[in-house]
Amino acid sequence: MQPIINTLLVTGCWALLGFGASLIPAMEMYWIWGGVLAFVFLLVDFVAGWLLVAPEVERKLPGRFAIGVEQFVALTLRNRAKLPVRVLCYDGIPEAAVSEELPWRGRIRAGGYAKVEYPVTITKRGMREFAPAHLRVFSPLGFWIRKCRGGELQTTRVYPNYEPVLRYALLAMDNRADQM
Repeated sequence: MQPIINTLLVTGCWALLGFGASLIPAMEMYWIWGGVLAFVFLLVDFVAGWLLVAPEVERKLPGRFAIGVEQFVALTLRNRAKLPVRVLCYDGIPEAAVSEELPWRGRIRAGGYAKVEYPVTITKRGMREFAPAHLRVFSPLGFWIRKCRGGELQTTRVYPNYEPVLRYALLAMDNRADQM
């Protein structure tokens, strides 16, 4: 679990209140009760975020990839928790791959799912591995974030793009047939 900007803002406000209490002694009680209240909220949110079930991830890859051709990968994020979750998802695309639409950020309702399709362009041929997705799950009150992995390692093949060659061969055959 890691604190995020909201946690730092609450802590900063409490520190500011402490500074005011050091200048005006009558504010000391507000500072103490503010600290207790902030601690309770942060602790409850920490425990709730820790106990929150991370979404399950399923990935569907195309049968094969062609070098330099944009193809779509589909991710399904299933929320098995009884609370809605906010998720930031980075899929584990290979080194030689590029995707402009990641990371995906969204909210998944309790017991629901989110379907994410994003384009991927792979620039090197051979066997490529899609690693498990990196998830960042926000706690219910939004003070903490938990990092986890989802899905499984998948391997795919990347071939040269033969489409232009095939198109030229078909055009040549058609041109040859017209000349006869």
